[in-house]
Amino acid sequence: MNKLYVICYDFPSDKAGDKRRNKVIKILGGHGERVQYSVFEVRFKKPEELEILVKRVKIQMDEKEDSLRIYPISGAAEKDTIILGKGELFHREEDYFF
Repeated sequence: MNKLYVICYDFPSDKAGDKRRNKVIKILGGHGERVQYSVFEVRFKKPEELEILVKRVKIQMDEKEDSLRIYPISGAAEKDTIILGKGELFHREEDYFF
């Protein structure tokens, strides 16, 4: 599989929202790389990995107040991605084969 996903989130700026946001950031950071303030790039080798991430994040969220979006990036779209300024698409070391 080895598919790239862009994950964006928005949480309210209050004590409870900050607490939930920080938990979600920790989860996302364990799977991918933070590329902008509320945006992560995550790469999964198996569909089950995405399912596990979604379950873990949903537990932390208040779906009436919080928003999280997961966009799959196809191989063609990934190749055509344009990045201006610093940064590059997320790749874990284990994604490379020599």
